[in-house]
Amino acid sequence: MEPELTSLNVQLSELNNRTRTYSARLWQLPLAYFGAAGVVLVQVSTAALPWMLLATAIVGAVLSLHLWGIEDGRNRATKALIDLERQLNLPAASRNRRYYTVPMVALTIGTAVVALGAAIVLWRAPPAAPAASPAPAHAISLGPLQVNPTIGLDGIVNMLVTLVLVIVTAYYARRANTIATKAETAREKEVKRVEREQRELAEARIGVVAYALRRQLNSWVREVTSGLTQLDKVYEYLLGSGGAVKPAMGQGDGKMVGTSTAGDGAMEWAVSRSGGEYLDPAEQRVHQLAVDAPYASEAIRTAIYDVTVLFYEGTRRITEQAAAGPGRDVIEIVRAYRQIRQCAAQLPAAISNDLRAAGDRLLRSRG
Repeated sequence: MEPELTSLNVQLSELNNRTRTYSARLWQLPLAYFGAAGVVLVQVSTAALPWMLLATAIVGAVLSLHLWGIEDGRNRATKALIDLERQLNLPAASRNRRYYTVPMVALTIGTAVVALGAAIVLWRAPPAAPAASPAPAHAISLGPLQVNPTIGLDGIVNMLVTLVLVIVTAYYARRANTIATKAETAREKEVKRVEREQRELAEARIGVVAYALRRQLNSWVREVTSGLTQLDKVYEYLLGSGGAVKPAMGQGDGKMVGTSTAGDGAMEWAVSRSGGEYLDPAEQRVHQLAVDAPYASEAIRTAIYDVTVLFYEGTRRITEQAAAGPGRDVIEIVRAYRQIRQCAAQLPAAISNDLRAAGDRLLRSRG
């Protein structure tokens, strides 16, 4: 069973959001990592530098695993988005170009490896001679760490680099969001256009089939026998008066109408309409209406579903009573006739105004 168009549209919107989020993170997280590492490594003392490099390597390794998972999710979401656009017959707007995003993951991995190598080299290097001058009075000592809060030239340069990284991250994030928003807007417009065209085509098919089915069912109603007409009047009167339907209809069954009883006339109509030359074309048309109904507007869809239920209930009664023979139930035949008549009366709701107007003009021209 294929998914409905509404489900595909929801999936399309969700995939757009996922690819946008994944792409933004693949830029933002590495740049934030580089900026934070630069700030920390510039400010720490020489003795604590190997430990900070080791911490930078560990964070980089964990971040690399996370980025690789994000890249895998972006890759799968983009492929699914391309397949969905093809399924919906939309213009191909998505591209899966991994060389835009994989370099950021590789750069993060490389930074972590370099930081780990630098830490190992510093640990294996011979200890440096103690400095002749004491530490500045304003230095802050935190165990093995010694941070100098004085902002010198290096601090100013580091602040400028961090500011540039933040600006670049914000720029690319905004650019990615803008591009994704425009692409999503274009897709939504295209989806609405496809839905509108699909609805118009479905309603055009529905109108033609409904018009033919209405003509056929109206012929069934017009060719009703006088006996069935008499029983229908009795049934209508009993419903309005609240009388006992079953006994009265049983009495009406044997009432003479012309040269036969009312019941025989009703049975004659049911038997004539149960044949394949009458029933099969009507069933095919009702089936076609039900198949196209999900793509039509709500009003037409509701009318078709009502017609489908009425038709199959009415024809069920017709075939059952036609096969019953002497054990016929005239009430069931009358109900079947009324359902077929009601079915024909509801079909105009599924026919376009232009087609109904053309039919009316043709009938008037025939006089």
